[in-house]
Amino acid sequence: MLNRVRQHLKRVFPVLATHARRVVLREQPPGAAIRECADELRRARDKGLDGPASPERRRANHYVNKGVHKFNARLYDEAEEQFREALLYDPDYARAHLYRGNACYKMHRTTEAVSAWQRAAAAEPGSQAARDAAAKLKRVGKGAEDALSVLRRGREE
Repeated sequence: MLNRVRQHLKRVFPVLATHARRVVLREQPPGAAIRECADELRRARDKGLDGPASPERRRANHYVNKGVHKFNARLYDEAEEQFREALLYDPDYARAHLYRGNACYKMHRTTEAVSAWQRAAAAEPGSQAARDAAAKLKRVGKGAEDALSVLRRGREE
């Protein structure tokens, strides 16, 4: 545990020092420095750079990468199988939930897609995968609202 904390601090301190120097030299306003520092650290965390990934996460990431290749080849059912396999190793892997939702959506299984995106948003709040999932949920919700309004107008006429 202590080694993991040390590794994390080795990554955090240089980022903090860089932005603190910019503030002191008046190259950057304090608010912008805080936002950029937080963004850099968040990106590092999302990429798994905040320390060594667990064996489960590495295995899950292997299956997610295989699934992404299948997804890009438009083999959505095979891609979803890979994402499901990833979730067996790491059930809280937001990226696996996100891509599984994308595959389900491409196969017109919207209810499953929405469920997967909700899990992605809840699994790792603040991660890029969670933000992407939230954006997809918003887009799908907007589409449903638009469809309902068209149906309502049709009934009124």
